[in-house]
Amino acid sequence: MSKHTPGPWTAKLGDGCYVVETTEGFIYFIAFIYFIAQGGNEEIDRANARLIAAAPEMLEALRRVAEGGVPAFARDQVLAAIAKAEGGAE
Repeated sequence: MSKHTPGPWTAKLGDGCYVVETTEGFIYFIAFIYFIAQGGNEEIDRANARLIAAAPEMLEALRRVAEGGVPAFARDQVLAAIAKAEGGAE
């Protein structure tokens, strides 16, 4: 089991950036995606923030898929993604 900050996370527009945060009694900032990333493409920055914010839910969904019996090729991909998320594929 990974030791990341528990979700859910949300992507919010900040001052010149998107902020990914979670609230567990108080706010934890997970990531700042500044508009200068990707040459200042705000659409890409917003999409990156949403993707990061979805990470805890995606990880949980992958765990459930891996436990539920899927074809071998899909299970291998799912297990690789889980390992990457949990730091086992660095």
